[in-house]
Amino acid sequence: METQQENPFASPVADAHVANTPRVDMVDWYALPVRRCMLIGGVVGGLVFLAIGSPHNFVRYGTGSTEDLWERIGSFLIGAAAGMMVGGIAGNIVGVVVILVRHARWRTVAHALACGIFCPGMFVGTFLVLSRPVPQMTLLTFVGFSCLMLLVGVGAGIYTFRGLLRLSTEGSPLRRPRREPKF
Repeated sequence: METQQENPFASPVADAHVANTPRVDMVDWYALPVRRCMLIGGVVGGLVFLAIGSPHNFVRYGTGSTEDLWERIGSFLIGAAAGMMVGGIAGNIVGVVVILVRHARWRTVAHALACGIFCPGMFVGTFLVLSRPVPQMTLLTFVGFSCLMLLVGVGAGIYTFRGLLRLSTEGSPLRRPRREPKF
């Protein structure tokens, strides 16, 4: 009595493809892009602030002074904080898109588009907005740093997308079976 021929009141057999995914919480889908983009943004933001501020420090202080070291550490930390904010905004936007499409069959395409558009857009866009009032920046420096930020944004997008692919196939890192060490 399982087929329609045997039972006229039986429901038709569902033949639609259902996405087979591991059980992943909504928080994991949201937190992964935020963490990854903040990590990339923090490291690159600190290095960019060091690169922008270093020529000024060499001209003003020379090399080897103690104040120069602390000023470099401070500029790295300020740059890391600014980069983490930019990466966090990009990760939040990607995370919202990921949450909205987490049960769809076409979620991989949506993840790729979100990571490929929003990550480079945020990194390049914030650099363009923040560097516009700097009168000492030449056109070559402006284009060079813009291209660098574009590469960083694309790299952050690829890094985030690979993490989302791994999350959708293997599940949450907290729920993955641990491998036993081989001796």
